[in-house]
Amino acid sequence: MRARPAAAVAAAAFLAACGSRASQSAAGSATRPASPTAEAVPGLADLKYRVIDAIGDIAFCDPDYYPLERVGGEQANAARLLPAIMADITVYAAIRAHLHLAEPLTADQHLAVYRQWKTLNALSLQPRDGAFDFHQVTHGDSGRLTAVTGNVTADGTVTVTSREPGVLNCPICLAPGTLIDTPLGPRRVAELRAGMPVFTLDKGGRRLCARIRLTGSSAVPPTHSMIRLALADGRSVAASPGHPLADGRHFSSVGTGDTVDGSRVIDVSREACTARATWDLLPSGPTGLYWADGVLLASTLAIRRALQAA
Repeated sequence: MRARPAAAVAAAAFLAACGSRASQSAAGSATRPASPTAEAVPGLADLKYRVIDAIGDIAFCDPDYYPLERVGGEQANAARLLPAIMADITVYAAIRAHLHLAEPLTADQHLAVYRQWKTLNALSLQPRDGAFDFHQVTHGDSGRLTAVTGNVTADGTVTVTSREPGVLNCPICLAPGTLIDTPLGPRRVAELRAGMPVFTLDKGGRRLCARIRLTGSSAVPPTHSMIRLALADGRSVAASPGHPLADGRHFSSVGTGDTVDGSRVIDVSREACTARATWDLLPSGPTGLYWADGVLLASTLAIRRALQAA
């Protein structure tokens, strides 16, 4: 089951205050586990299906809906990406076998294949000692999110080691009052629109003036929480657990004593998200970086652009 939030893309507004100045990996692209009889060993996609059969319907942040709903809709993206999915022969064969499909496929079956491909990509298997570890959030009994940990061997034997209450934190960005550094002074992220000027960082580490390529917001559930990082130099910033820092780490992975944007983290805390939506922006330039409450962050909207280019 995929999480499908309401999403909105803010309207563009041109402001000439600054000079002119985003593919998923195949679900089964990893190498098969080494084996003296490789023909008898399931492929990675097959192993993922063994895990799904054992742990249940997995929950994940659907790339067609997070961080924003993709242009064209799921059906259009299924048609666009199906040739690449079919080109990965082992993965496509595993999906067809799972869905009991025969060629030629109908449009509805194209969509079903695409959804299975997204599901397989959402399940991460980490190789260790000849097997694969997994830690996956599922919908569990009665739809309650459950975090399931375990492993699957190369021959498809699945062992579940723990089940506990789970949380699905999709990358849904910043509180609307977060201040963004712009050439016109700090501006609330909810007030920004495409075309407005903003500061970004180039690949050489230089701060420069850019334009906002894209802005957007995502509705959040009442239970959504933010992670606030307090830095030793006095800066403090809060974002959704899945929001990326400039170095690629997520807020949820940062602990006290770590370094963020050149300063030591002195406190990590959770706080309720009182807003009905969270916001993000994508500046022009090669890095997608911007300053939020004075801390350099990356944009979740860069993910959307990458998926659209897939």
